[in-house]
Amino acid sequence: MQDVAGVPRAGSRGRPMRIHPLGDWLLVAAVALLHLLNPRMGPGGPEQSTSILLGAVWLGLVLVQSVPLLWRRRRPAVVLAVVSAGWVVAQVVFGPSAPFGLWVALYSAIVHATRRTAEIGAAAATAVVAALELAQVGRDRLRLEDALPMVVVTLVIGIVGFVVANRRTRSAALRDRAEFLEREREALSRQAAAEERLRIARELHDLVAHSLTTIAIQSSTGRLALPQHPDVAQRALVAIETTSRDASREMRQLLGVLRQGSDTPAQLDPPPGLANLDDLVGTMRHAGADVRLTVEGSRRPLSTSLDLVAYRVVQEALTNVVKHAGRPAAATVLVRYDGDQLVLEITDDGAGNGISSDGHPGLGIVGMRERVAALGGQFTAGPRPVRGFRVQARLPIGAEEVP
Repeated sequence: MQDVAGVPRAGSRGRPMRIHPLGDWLLVAAVALLHLLNPRMGPGGPEQSTSILLGAVWLGLVLVQSVPLLWRRRRPAVVLAVVSAGWVVAQVVFGPSAPFGLWVALYSAIVHATRRTAEIGAAAATAVVAALELAQVGRDRLRLEDALPMVVVTLVIGIVGFVVANRRTRSAALRDRAEFLEREREALSRQAAAEERLRIARELHDLVAHSLTTIAIQSSTGRLALPQHPDVAQRALVAIETTSRDASREMRQLLGVLRQGSDTPAQLDPPPGLANLDDLVGTMRHAGADVRLTVEGSRRPLSTSLDLVAYRVVQEALTNVVKHAGRPAAATVLVRYDGDQLVLEITDDGAGNGISSDGHPGLGIVGMRERVAALGGQFTAGPRPVRGFRVQARLPIGAEEVP
């Protein structure tokens, strides 16, 4: 445990003791000295005897009104009650006296206690001071001009305390707000970084899966055709070379994005879109899939993000056809502009079912679903009733969010 001053100290039974800061002790000494020097208090007054007993009582009341101030921050209400009680007893036994300790306890209660406790304590302390001071006007040695300042000072201290408490509350609220905004900023930064990593992971998956699948199939075709059909093997090698170059170029672009600083725009080729479907279909045909492309409806301009997502969906679906459908397999790609929606439908007659070796949907299907969902679209994928697999995506043409 650590005390107010932040200095730990070992106490009995291994428990740390609280050490009050030097400023608190100086405050207690100052309040006690003010009470001791108070000309209106003490057994030395003209109507009081100077017996040892009264002197001890008087000194005890001075300590009651000063020493508890050491705990004014941790127990402000209790300290105010104890100090007020000591001052009341001193008033009754020894006559009028200035409530120095009560004023300090009142200020501390307003600043450090809860709002309701501060209001109740301030009202009670002010009422007690006013009642006892005014009740002694005309009696003993107290005049009205001597009593009113005590009441006024009590009211002023209460007002100052509430002003300081309100200012501290506003400062704490502003500090909490600043900390909350900082946490929100950090959370948004982490979210943005996670989304960027996910986007790059999707791009890498689409690029690597498509390219490696094409290269693997063309390599197998070339190897088998080389002894008897060198022309077929040559076409396969050309396809491998083309696919490898394209994959290498796109990989360099992605790595360039990762290396570029946020303030330096990377020089990238335009992202692929539906205008590149003919080249994609041609690549898949070289890979051994019989692909037919059909476009229905009036073509409409698409946002860059929507165009890229549409291309990636077709690319991933055809890659899955080549990987999982078996050979020979025929696939149909339908692109339909249906009002405010872009409909993509890729079907094949192969043996694939869209399930990976571990019994879960492949990453390609998960990636397509996430891309489509990011633009507010609908995605379905599953086996056809008799044979083959079907992938369908419906994308709102007005979607502008970058996936």
